[in-house]
Amino acid sequence: MRIFVPLSAAPDSAPVIAAGTLVWGVDPSIAKDVTADEAEQLDLDAVQEAVLVTAHGATGAAAHTRVVIAAVDVPDDAAPAEAGDNGDHARRITADEPVRIRALHVSELTAAEALADEFAPDVLWFDPSETAEAFAYASGAGD
Repeated sequence: MRIFVPLSAAPDSAPVIAAGTLVWGVDPSIAKDVTADEAEQLDLDAVQEAVLVTAHGATGAAAHTRVVIAAVDVPDDAAPAEAGDNGDHARRITADEPVRIRALHVSELTAAEALADEFAPDVLWFDPSETAEAFAYASGAGD
């Protein structure tokens, strides 16, 4: 299953998502029954939820930077659905998971701007080889 994990800093070469981490992803049982376009939209919805929930928790300097979300793959049973106020696609990692980042998504707006905007936040896509660039853009250095 593809999940989306907020990052506050560039990961090391072998990142691990700790048990208990809140992530977002599309339930595999739903994803298998939709078209490719619908699956892509569901993934975008999950990324946008991750951005908004992360933005809600941003304080201080973090409120004035863009949100970085890593797309990673985990086994389908590694992140069951999470009940609560964190969105329809919220999930919780059950055990430490070593992962390989497949892509990075960076919000076009800062955390504070995303919360003030009435529309779902747009994100830019970065290849994992562009991690430094993604974090430079997130901090505003790429403006």
